[in-house]
Amino acid sequence: MTILDTFSGFPLVAQVREKLKDSGFSGERILLELNHGLYYVAGKVLIPDLEATDTLTTDADTTVNFIALPDDFHRHLRYCHSITRNRQIQIFPSMLHLFRRRRQLNHLGPVWGVARSGMNLFYQDIPSDTEDLFVVYYKKPEVLTPASPHPTCLPEDHVVPLLVNYALWKLYEVIEDGVDGNRPNTETYKRLFSDALALFDYEMGPVTDEAVWIPEEINYESFF
Repeated sequence: MTILDTFSGFPLVAQVREKLKDSGFSGERILLELNHGLYYVAGKVLIPDLEATDTLTTDADTTVNFIALPDDFHRHLRYCHSITRNRQIQIFPSMLHLFRRRRQLNHLGPVWGVARSGMNLFYQDIPSDTEDLFVVYYKKPEVLTPASPHPTCLPEDHVVPLLVNYALWKLYEVIEDGVDGNRPNTETYKRLFSDALALFDYEMGPVTDEAVWIPEEINYESFF
């Protein structure tokens, strides 16, 4: 059995192949584009089903000022709270904002602020004892596989308009590459995907319960 036949029984792959006027793409390649589409959507829209939580513990070594984010972290660190000290931790948009408050990120004391850099979370100050930080963020979507070929994080009515149209857009880019003049299929499915993404974003709406930083009126750091 060929790879193409192996994947042909999966609904999303079958729907792409039905509209694709080229049989040269394997089911594996189509599934790859479906996954690219899933990650693209998750990178543009904050999908409620991808919201996740975890507890991170600062390093016991007081010369270390960062901890690794969860392996499934994808984007948008929403909230941080010190479980150890029962206080909200301010999230800064970049390392630069930490440096504006500390010339060097080596001050000792309870954690009052964090900033993400890559897959690490930098914190200030550095606690003398380990501190547990509760974080809320958006995780990576689960990759579609032959064993799990349907996304669980998207509402059912948005799956086909988003993922199938994305896959057709990208596959027709390959088919129509080098064609003189217009690329009708590429442009058609790109437009259909863009319209579906705009509708999905509208229906998801803004994150209404976004955590807002509330400055402390008392300097709690003076107590530690």
